[in-house]
Amino acid sequence: MRSVQKLANDEWQPIQFYNLQYGDYFRMFDNITPVSDNGKHIFIATSSPYYNDEGHYKIDCETY
Repeated sequence: MRSVQKLANDEWQPIQFYNLQYGDYFRMFDNITPVSDNGKHIFIATSSPYYNDEGHYKIDCETY
């Protein structure tokens, strides 16, 4: 199961994926394994979550 944490007040706090907002720093886990992009585990939201063509939530982001 995938979980999401948002950085708020210098602490990682659980958040529902659909509650992320543009500019949020976040990280995701598949069970206990961090989701990464080229070894980077922290992302910055460059959009708010939206549904893709398959009906799944998606968010545009960059690595931090």
